[in-house]
Amino acid sequence: MRYISIIIFCLLALNGCTTFSTVLAMTKSTDGFQSLKQDSRIKYEDGSIKYAEEIAPYLEAAVQTIENKQGAFEKPVVIYVTKSIDSFSSYCASKYPSSCVIGDRLFASPKLLKQKNRIPGILTHELSHLQHTQDIGRWNYQTKLPVWFKEGLAVYVSNGGGAEKVTEQEAAEAIYQGKTIKPNGSGALIFRKTASSFGLKTHMFYRQSEMYVRWLHDMSPSKFRKLFTALEQGKTLDEALSSVYGFTVHQGWSQFTGEIKHNKRVNSDLQKLRSLSVTRFLPVGYALR
Repeated sequence: MRYISIIIFCLLALNGCTTFSTVLAMTKSTDGFQSLKQDSRIKYEDGSIKYAEEIAPYLEAAVQTIENKQGAFEKPVVIYVTKSIDSFSSYCASKYPSSCVIGDRLFASPKLLKQKNRIPGILTHELSHLQHTQDIGRWNYQTKLPVWFKEGLAVYVSNGGGAEKVTEQEAAEAIYQGKTIKPNGSGALIFRKTASSFGLKTHMFYRQSEMYVRWLHDMSPSKFRKLFTALEQGKTLDEALSSVYGFTVHQGWSQFTGEIKHNKRVNSDLQKLRSLSVTRFLPVGYALR
């Protein structure tokens, strides 16, 4: 029964990855990892102790950020630092991410150490996934929550971790042009909606999702906290949002994007007025540069 459960969850663990390699990744033992002396929450393979030491200074702050913004971890936090990209791929069924949470295990790739400025943000981002998985369980995390919300929340609490390549202004412009996500209200076992589902690159998908999550928070921080309580009760995101905020995911998105488009038009009109007010007093033939 245990292995049947593992196989089912491994099919859900990574976006679109339902291959046998995921089964192997989910069941691969981590017994060979050693505990880092400076912080026993960090485990490393032979040959990766330097990578582990690079991550160690950032772990406590990242854990505190998640506990302050999302809630306490239900289980001890453990970070597995792999010795190579190939080793990382064997645990995460993909060589491309710099880190991943698969099932309820968090792995860090040496790739992350090549971008040291990203360590705090990415570590916090992945801990968001880990905490929420522990909080509501793997099944609910996959079936009740859509990808956009999980990633948007992780980017939000990590102050942009995972969406560094796209600014808020760029995302707002894309929304104004109609190049947007179309947020759904629940998760799915298969065919989950990710960046490619909307013709977007990953960082744009993450940034737009983060902006919507932040909008929900800023509208009412107290309701935002209640949203997590509703999710803990096994509600889908749509059900939780409706019960706490009084509107669905789609209705909230329409209001959020409506505000962005309105602000864009207002700013454009103000810019035109400024140009007109200045040019009235300029000599004929003078051009603004």
